[in-house]
Amino acid sequence: DKLRQFPDITYIVGDEEDMGISRGRNLALELVKTKYFLLVDDDHIFNAKSNLEKMVDILDTTDATLVGGKFKGFPKFAGALKFGHYHNRQEFAVFSGYCERELPQFPHCEQCDTTSNIFLARTQPIRDIKGWSEELKIAEHADFFC
Repeated sequence: DKLRQFPDITYIVGDEEDMGISRGRNLALELVKTKYFLLVDDDHIFNAKSNLEKMVDILDTTDATLVGGKFKGFPKFAGALKFGHYHNRQEFAVFSGYCERELPQFPHCEQCDTTSNIFLARTQPIRDIKGWSEELKIAEHADFFC
């Protein structure tokens, strides 16, 4: 019902099997004709708290490349990436559920290094990095956000 508020949205749905998630997303990205695109997996559900207008407002008024959403019941998808000494050695670590930079103009929003698989993004910067690595059939999150 939430998406019905946006009758001009074009939905891109792939039906080719075994192409891999990254290739499918890149094919969809080639078809985008707008400044922003919304990436949503097929098992996500919008609810009364879903706020696409706020996501657009954040992209329109900040230098963010993308704005992520949250999953009800799974609050720790967003996080911070850090390089340092952990477990008595130097390593790269992901701190799920921890974002240290609040957006002062948007209460309850934080700038994070990783996000969930629902986000609104600026189209051109994602094209500039060539989208998703197609050799990854699954687990494309690590390649895209790291």
